[in-house]
Amino acid sequence: MVFDRTISVREKKAAKTLGVVGVVFFILFGIVISGVALRQEWVQQLDLFFIDLIRNPAPVQGSAWLSFVFFSTWFAQSKLTTPIALLIGLWFGFQKRIALGVWFFFSILLGEFTLKSLKLLVARPRPVT
Repeated sequence: MVFDRTISVREKKAAKTLGVVGVVFFILFGIVISGVALRQEWVQQLDLFFIDLIRNPAPVQGSAWLSFVFFSTWFAQSKLTTPIALLIGLWFGFQKRIALGVWFFFSILLGEFTLKSLKLLVARPRPVT
């Protein structure tokens, strides 16, 4: 059977560490989301800061900065990340690590679903600049 192996102490320690890190980030994420949902003044200031940074990039001038902004936003779209996650999941499947591939693919889908849900939850108009 594939799953008949013992887990070493090192793997248990790594799993415990990842679990603690996950819980800490989940709590911090919850604090930020509650702050956005309940009090949005600081979020508008943050939006204006990033809009100003994109429009007037002080450290980097020119088309290289605009290309970076364009491609970084393009790479984060669901239309691109879902097929890439599926391909990586299939690759794990061909490597006989099916559980890891399924976990990877569904974690990406869960992240995208969570992002879309949060965007609907804290929907607000764009800041006027």
